[in-house]
Amino acid sequence: MNKKLLEGVKNYQALVIDIRGNNGGNSEYWSDFLLPLIIDRDYVMNTYSFYKNGDINKKLLNYKKEFNNFDVQHVRDLDRSQFPMLSSEIYQSFMYYISYVYNIQPNQESIKFQGNIYLLVDRYVYSASEAFAVFVKNVNLATLIGEKTSGDGIGHDPWIEMLPNSGFLFRFSMDLATTSDGTINEEHKTTPHYEIDLPKKHKLFKYDLCVQKVLELEGLESAIN
Repeated sequence: MNKKLLEGVKNYQALVIDIRGNNGGNSEYWSDFLLPLIIDRDYVMNTYSFYKNGDINKKLLNYKKEFNNFDVQHVRDLDRSQFPMLSSEIYQSFMYYISYVYNIQPNQESIKFQGNIYLLVDRYVYSASEAFAVFVKNVNLATLIGEKTSGDGIGHDPWIEMLPNSGFLFRFSMDLATTSDGTINEEHKTTPHYEIDLPKKHKLFKYDLCVQKVLELEGLESAIN
């Protein structure tokens, strides 16, 4: 991350982060490098991953308990009142769950940005970039502008398993992940605070409707023509 660039904008009225068209990669970029250079305090978000019963899942869950010290719990023990958005299918078809905690802290070089932060998103935002959108929306760190994302940003990375006879490898998602209220990210994705009908990037800001919405919210409609 360009620390010199951030130093140059630390006293700005607003900061715009544009992830339109970004379909993922590695969440560590935003969780370990980008946000710790920007934020002025800790931000914490809980997510939940639900697992069905089965030999492969048990192998993974045993690994998580033994080597990662995760607390694997039974779905039957959930306090349903804490998950108002959780689908009834979870209680019927899934057996285990793990609670994960995102705890993002500012580092010593953080600019401790005090202005408004905007995140521009579109339908191509997916996987690790979706995790970024989920986080900043759920902790009220940024205002999202654009269109609904593609989801699948939280939960365990796809698991790779080998077929016993052929040796072929196959890759699959083995958990169903939700935000803290039980909203399934893969199903509901992330809806921005302000939806834009035509959120496409444009090299001329006056034709970029997402950028224009930022200017409107900041009271700077005529700043860029």
